[in-house]
Amino acid sequence: MPLIKSDYKAPWFFTNTHFQTIYSGAIRGAKVVAYQTERLTTPDNDFLDIDWLRAGNERLVIITHGMCGSAQAAQVKGIAAAFTESGFDVLAVNFRGSGKESNLNFRTYHSGETGDLRFIVNTIFERASYREISLAGYSLGGNVILKYLGEEGEKAAKIIKSAAVMSVPVDLVGSDLEMRKWKNRHYILNFNIGVRKLLAPKALQFPERLQMSQLKKAKNLSDFANVYVAPAFGFQDADDYHSKASSLPYLSNISVPVLLLQALDDTILSADCYPGDIAEKSPFLHLEISKHGGHAGFVRFGTDGHMWSELRFRDFLLQQASPTTESTNI
Repeated sequence: MPLIKSDYKAPWFFTNTHFQTIYSGAIRGAKVVAYQTERLTTPDNDFLDIDWLRAGNERLVIITHGMCGSAQAAQVKGIAAAFTESGFDVLAVNFRGSGKESNLNFRTYHSGETGDLRFIVNTIFERASYREISLAGYSLGGNVILKYLGEEGEKAAKIIKSAAVMSVPVDLVGSDLEMRKWKNRHYILNFNIGVRKLLAPKALQFPERLQMSQLKKAKNLSDFANVYVAPAFGFQDADDYHSKASSLPYLSNISVPVLLLQALDDTILSADCYPGDIAEKSPFLHLEISKHGGHAGFVRFGTDGHMWSELRFRDFLLQQASPTTESTNI
């Protein structure tokens, strides 16, 4: 598809990438949503908690969160509210260990772990409750969506109508190098706190496999990957993980319409996270690049508390919806 020239224009006092990123994720008030939680038992005898917003609509959007996030993240609630207001039911995923309770098994999740998303999608599809299922996510959750769609290829089109993702580190190797730079030191500190909180229960549950002393010594995402992700998921080391978990090699195999929204001032993304050459050759990948937006920011005021990206997601998925599908809320 031709590259999309974004019409996003940041407020003049939000052209700083860090203002965008921090405001959207930590400062703005999260939308109030009343989830109903369902617990799914996984094939490996663990569980996943998924949070629902249901109104009997025929369309469903499944939302995935970022690293150290959950269905309670401000970005997830914002996306969820935009879709519920527009005639969609919503399912907000909590990756393993991200819900109110730590999961049972040693494994939690990582940037390229698509098995749980596939399990959730197939479970919902088999219930035959929805005419159309779409996906939406950001950052880590966006990478999971893109990799899943690429792995499934043409099979995905039998289940998934469309998808929209933003601020996605499709090249985890390059993004890991970007994250280590001084400009991102405050994000690393925040991620370190979040990852330790996520993994601390695992050190208590499985002291023979993970020790708190290892978590305390880890200083960046590669350290955590070497200490936990690699042994938990069978990678050789952090480099092997970043290479194999990246969605970049899978983008050309995507066979459903996808919006990939990236900001040029996103300090976490490397140059290869703007895959214009792949998008130009793909009939399905819509790559939209804006000058500003930060990481999962895209702040806009005067839109009833919504970020611009949330409304862009909604509009794109509505454009892809079948014209014969009607919603009880439209």
